[in-house]
Amino acid sequence: MVREHDIELIESYLEGQLSPEERAAVEERLSVEPEFAAQFQILRDLPTALKADTEGFRKELQSVIESEKNEGGAKVRRLFSVQRIALAASLILGVTLAIYFFRGQGEVDLYQAYFEIPSENISVRNEALDQTLQSGLEAYRSADYQQAAGHFGQYSQQNPDDLAARFYEAMSLMGSEQYVEAERQLENLRANAGQYSTAVDWYLSLLYLRANDRALAISTLTELAKSSGFYADKATELLADLSGGGGGGNHLAD
Repeated sequence: MVREHDIELIESYLEGQLSPEERAAVEERLSVEPEFAAQFQILRDLPTALKADTEGFRKELQSVIESEKNEGGAKVRRLFSVQRIALAASLILGVTLAIYFFRGQGEVDLYQAYFEIPSENISVRNEALDQTLQSGLEAYRSADYQQAAGHFGQYSQQNPDDLAARFYEAMSLMGSEQYVEAERQLENLRANAGQYSTAVDWYLSLLYLRANDRALAISTLTELAKSSGFYADKATELLADLSGGGGGGNHLAD
């Protein structure tokens, strides 16, 4: 159910009018409330959607204006004109939102098709592992990603230079569907990801895609495809799926 308070809250968030605490609360809701997240995406993308080609609507509006000039602007005709404009605007908005919805659904499907939780490689270390880190690894291997994210997060706060722990914290957040926080973590890690550099870019591109930020996803994938190795091949495959053709087109059927 769409609530007026939520709309006002999202608009304030998008306009940068919230305090850091309020922004954090909104981002937490985005990660755990699908309906609120869908509402957020529509309001975020609506200004761009309304800039889409609406030539037919513009011609209709111009025709109404000219009609007003030529026929003296009787009250009944003005009312009829307003109704026509409102109808045209509502139809355009409806089509725009329908296109947005189905495009977004397709990109969520691609996200789901390509997203796979990677196996952890921290436990191969020779030294004895911190107990908190060990608990995170056990939860991760048991697919209890919410618990794993908590343990990895606690450990990473005390060991911010441990890139592996920070990476698997982000993977745990993705696995527990905390997408906004996962993206934030990977963005923070991106500047100095070391051996996880291409993996970070790959999973960020999937998060961008899921958030319907197609342009940023394609940009990230394009750069990743220029690298070498496993994730370069995956990026090339996903780019082919996004363009609607190529060798990656069968991935959704796997």
